[in-house]
Amino acid sequence: MKKRSGLLRFALALLIALAFLSVFSKNSFLYPMNDWVDANCFFTAARSMLDGKVLYLDICEQKGPVVYFVFALAALVSRTSFIGVFFIEVLSFAAFLYAGDACVRLYRPKLALSSSAGVMVLVSFAITTALSFSHGGSVEELSLFMLAFSLLFVLRAVKTNAEVKNAEAALIGMFAGAALWSKFTILGFYLGLCVFTAVYMIRRGALSLLVKNAAAFSLGFCAATAPVLIYLFLNGAFGAMAETYFYNNIFLYPSRVGESTVLKLLSPAVNMLKGAAASLVTNGLCTVLLAFGAYRLIRRGKTHPNEALAVWFSVVPLAAASFFGGKLFAPYYALIMVFCAPLGAAAMLNHIKERAKKTRRAVPRASRVVLMAAVLILIGMPLSRNTRLLLYKKTDMPQYRFAEVIAKREGATLLNYGFLDGGFYFAAQKNPSCKYFCELNIELDEMLAEQRRMIEMREVDFVVTRGNTLDERGIDHSGYRLLRVSSFPFESRYFAYHLYERIENGD
Repeated sequence: MKKRSGLLRFALALLIALAFLSVFSKNSFLYPMNDWVDANCFFTAARSMLDGKVLYLDICEQKGPVVYFVFALAALVSRTSFIGVFFIEVLSFAAFLYAGDACVRLYRPKLALSSSAGVMVLVSFAITTALSFSHGGSVEELSLFMLAFSLLFVLRAVKTNAEVKNAEAALIGMFAGAALWSKFTILGFYLGLCVFTAVYMIRRGALSLLVKNAAAFSLGFCAATAPVLIYLFLNGAFGAMAETYFYNNIFLYPSRVGESTVLKLLSPAVNMLKGAAASLVTNGLCTVLLAFGAYRLIRRGKTHPNEALAVWFSVVPLAAASFFGGKLFAPYYALIMVFCAPLGAAAMLNHIKERAKKTRRAVPRASRVVLMAAVLILIGMPLSRNTRLLLYKKTDMPQYRFAEVIAKREGATLLNYGFLDGGFYFAAQKNPSCKYFCELNIELDEMLAEQRRMIEMREVDFVVTRGNTLDERGIDHSGYRLLRVSSFPFESRYFAYHLYERIENGD
């Protein structure tokens, strides 16, 4: 019976995730494409890997190897659409909703299926319409389920006055390993959670169980790490990975050029404050849910103090790791902070239910959950930055307009110059011929010099720029002619995209 209930709740989570992500994620089949630069960077690198290029050696991107492994799986489903990414996105979001529901039921064990649905719908609406959701398919979004399950295992142990099971500790270790090799700032969550768990078990006098948990965690961590290391060592790419993923992200991504010594020292504290402010703004309704949950479930005694400490031990190091760096780039950074939003949503719906009883109003039941979801989706459409792309067809987009031109030249090569991958490789179904296939958000002289050299030496057939032309960038492009200009909105701004074609002898 319990197994059947779990399957029903996961099926419900899957349906709700599918409904909301179909409308609000640009990976959805309803959109012409996902034009987000980060998602295209991941997808281009993953497709190149499938075609034999070695990550970090032949193709340079900033995230950890696991991100590209996941997008490579998506590319096996489809290279000409983001539908594979969408399938993975729906599954991971459904797992997050399911884990969040399980956390809620620790404190409300008799929670009806319809009430679980209400919590899932509210959480889905809050997250997918937030600015931090960005475009869909971020590392933060795909990691939420790992954080939610890890928190669930620890909360359940504390709630039942027990210990974390070894199998669960191993799974937490696997999640921590996946986090390390996806985006290492997420390890802040696991550092805090592990510290809390160790202190909790020591205070219980369960030292032998702590050692077993630590061993299980280590095994899980190694299980997640082994495939990554095998890939890197077999391809001789470990050194390149260490430089690109760790060194560049730690020392080049947080820019310090031109800053005084005082500013360099103050920068981490300033960025922490900026990050906290960004979380409040970009997480929108999620911020309200989290604040409401903190008040109802912790301050009013709905949660045992130890469980409250578990949450704080997870949140604070995660926030510190996420916002400590010297450059705050995008609203999606804050999305990782919503992993415990279901607790707040449950508290809010419970409050609404209590108020409804006092005023003798009918509380919506299972038959009205679908209506609730539909209404929230309609409300969310003007709130989301993504849904404006629903108004466009493929033929309206610069990526596909340029792809038609590029396709006329057999075996054509392409360079996305001066900005992050805008989806032109994807639309044209081309793999980059250059290791630095776009301009990443790092101050790397080698990257800029190589891209400039390829244009000046006429080594690619087509070059795409965004905003500034090659003239404005001061590059000798005498071997190219401007062929097309197309303007299109991206993240609340209109950009002019320029397509340059290499001039052949006789042209």
